[in-house]
Amino acid sequence: MLRLFLLLGAVAALMLLPGFLAGPSLDAAVFTQVAAMVADGAVPYADIWDHKPPGLYLLLAAAQAAVPVLDPWSITWAVSVVASAGTGIAVSVAARRIGASGPAAIAAAILAVLGTTHYLMALGGGLTETVATPLVAVAFASALQPMAGWRGRQLFAIGALLALAVLLSLQAVVGALVVVAIYLKRLSGVRRPLGILLLVVGGALPVLVVALWLAATGGLSDAVDALWTYTAAYRAISAEGGRGLSGAVVGWAVLSELLLIVIALIGASATLRRGGLARLVTGAAVAWFAISLGLFLVQGRFLAHYAIPLVIPMSIVGAAGVDRLAGQVRNAPAYGRGALILAPVIAAGLVSVSAAVVAGQMELRPITRDHAKSIAVSAFVGQMTKPDESIWVWGNEPQVYLDAERAQAGRYAYLYPLTTPGYVTPKLIADAVDVLDANPPRLVIDAGSPEPGAPGFPHLIEPRPVATDGRDEDILSPLRTFVETNYDLAGVVAGWAVYVLRSQ
Repeated sequence: MLRLFLLLGAVAALMLLPGFLAGPSLDAAVFTQVAAMVADGAVPYADIWDHKPPGLYLLLAAAQAAVPVLDPWSITWAVSVVASAGTGIAVSVAARRIGASGPAAIAAAILAVLGTTHYLMALGGGLTETVATPLVAVAFASALQPMAGWRGRQLFAIGALLALAVLLSLQAVVGALVVVAIYLKRLSGVRRPLGILLLVVGGALPVLVVALWLAATGGLSDAVDALWTYTAAYRAISAEGGRGLSGAVVGWAVLSELLLIVIALIGASATLRRGGLARLVTGAAVAWFAISLGLFLVQGRFLAHYAIPLVIPMSIVGAAGVDRLAGQVRNAPAYGRGALILAPVIAAGLVSVSAAVVAGQMELRPITRDHAKSIAVSAFVGQMTKPDESIWVWGNEPQVYLDAERAQAGRYAYLYPLTTPGYVTPKLIADAVDVLDANPPRLVIDAGSPEPGAPGFPHLIEPRPVATDGRDEDILSPLRTFVETNYDLAGVVAGWAVYVLRSQ
């Protein structure tokens, strides 16, 4: 198993390497920056704002504290590599438990890693789904072991494991429900009520611990505001314009996963005839897809990484597809017949690779561009500031804080919450101004567009067209006034204007 883990880790590292070299995507940069501030004592949501569950912040903060010699993004990336390899291991175990051969289980594990780590899907690492998925996969594999090996403590532990997965990513909710359904399906008689109780109690414990910690540190009300109020406002925006933004992403995601989809369909045709546990898993896979589709529709917008957990059921069922294809090729009356059997799979593989490369390049290009800008600006920041001075980035480029190694002014690593209709209020803006006024950052960096005047985030000083995803409500004048009153233009570096605090 160790050798397989190392193999899968090497595959994951190779697939995620563009992210390591190009720097984090927006979400990954936010999570890494929040974790860095939490590691320094900040309270999530209260001192540093984001709208995702707190699990990844706490995990990455612990990893940063444990390995202080590495920079925060390297740690986030390494966690993603380990998590992706863990997903593959769990998939291989689950595949063996539904009757797949050893080679087919290994093939399924490799397919799972490839399907969850190519750039369109994983954006180079650091996403919540990447880290939550192995926990769901382990729980899924555990639900497939012989019932004679089940103990009460296992059900309690699985409940806790699934809760931890949801605390890492809300996209893990569907997988958690499916795993619970498998347990309940396999439990019978008097064991079922007790099993339900143990799963619920195990699941409630991590949530309760985190909630009590947030309450004790003063972050609970801010957490509810970010997780509930902001998410509702964002969903309302997505419901209006999300379909237009999601259509192309859905197409590219399906094409990039076509090989796995085809192999899973072949496997499903075999497992449905086989019956037993294999048939149950195929039914669970169908339910997983159906519920996930409903969740995507409720969210109003689809991003490719939302589908990372779906690779679990596709890969496990796909192991049966690998075995069926191998058997058909072995039993083919002639070599040419075997090649004909594999032709659709080979074609699907070519489509998947091509789509993953093309779509991945489209996603990678702007991130690479912004990372180069961030590095250039960070060098300028190093010349203009002392290590204990703070900076403030206007726009949505939190990687600047990581590259510059300077403290973040205020609680917003990115400014989307200050332009989201239905969430932002004049009081929210006024509070942000008060925080900046109490401790003004040494530099303000306008990273709201690729260059002055180009479309992007609502302008700071120089006007520009607004080009966002609907989070464009502009009541930012008090913040602009703060900058205009207290700062002078120090220069334009790599297209981003930098303002320095005026001498008093």
